[in-house]
Amino acid sequence: MKTTITLPSLVVCLLVSFMSTALAQEQKALPPKYDEADLKKCYDNFLLELNYVQVATDHPKVIKDLLSGDSARQLTAVKTLGETAAPVVIPWLVPFLDSEDVSLRIWAGSSIDKVISAGALKRRDPTQPDRVVLRPLEAGELDLRPFAWVALKMFRKPDDGNTHAYAASVTRYLEVREFENELRHCLWSRHPAIAGKARWALESLGLEKASGHQWRSMPPSARWTSREVAAVDSVEGQLMAQGKRAVRTTGPITVRALVQDMLEGRLDQPKGRGAIGKVLSVSTGDSGEPVAVVDFGRDYSPGIYLSELSPVVLVSVSE
Repeated sequence: MKTTITLPSLVVCLLVSFMSTALAQEQKALPPKYDEADLKKCYDNFLLELNYVQVATDHPKVIKDLLSGDSARQLTAVKTLGETAAPVVIPWLVPFLDSEDVSLRIWAGSSIDKVISAGALKRRDPTQPDRVVLRPLEAGELDLRPFAWVALKMFRKPDDGNTHAYAASVTRYLEVREFENELRHCLWSRHPAIAGKARWALESLGLEKASGHQWRSMPPSARWTSREVAAVDSVEGQLMAQGKRAVRTTGPITVRALVQDMLEGRLDQPKGRGAIGKVLSVSTGDSGEPVAVVDFGRDYSPGIYLSELSPVVLVSVSE
């Protein structure tokens, strides 16, 4: 089949490529606005004051599961610690940002974000209900800014579609304006959730007005459909290379199961994502409806309602 490339589309592609490259060079040229060694030292000193070892006494089963080496038990423990909203649990979560298990990494970031945002929102100014404004710290209140090093660690992780969004949220709630460069870099993520969270953080911290920055918008994402050809590095593309295809079936959707995205026209999806993914975790979303984190390959693992997924079985392409 012959592919025709029109002049306007070629110009758009070249322009986006040029702007992305220029921004990347700009980011590399900008010196950091912080001293990483000082951030780490501040974090380490803060741990001495936290008495985080007490968590093992207060939540013995959770910590036992966390240290078990069983990924399912560890995932439950990570989520449970996030629900405590207690800053003392964060040192227990940080090591899992380096886990080889993608789901554990993502949920560790989510739990850290949940704890820090809950702590920061205790200082929300009630006189400004239309937006989130944090009042200054008062005597006796815990200063969470030493956790800035954790946010920086999250920014340094691969762009998995989740962790950088959590890092941007933590940065906003800790009010770490020194991470402006990291936030601006996230504006060009191919994951809309990350770009959106970074934009929100920059606006909330007043950095848009401070720099006079005008947001440079990326080209709009096309609606994903099952007719779109899956990229070779997507889960579906890899299955096709093995001579396999997915067929819808019935039954429960569980961790490690292969599923098909049933929502035609889903917005803001990476090109070539494919329809088939592997379930990394299943949990209850904020609305109370079950949500699965689905790995489609290409470093993309979004959360999708179970009602929008179907389990599949693999058969030979010749069948």
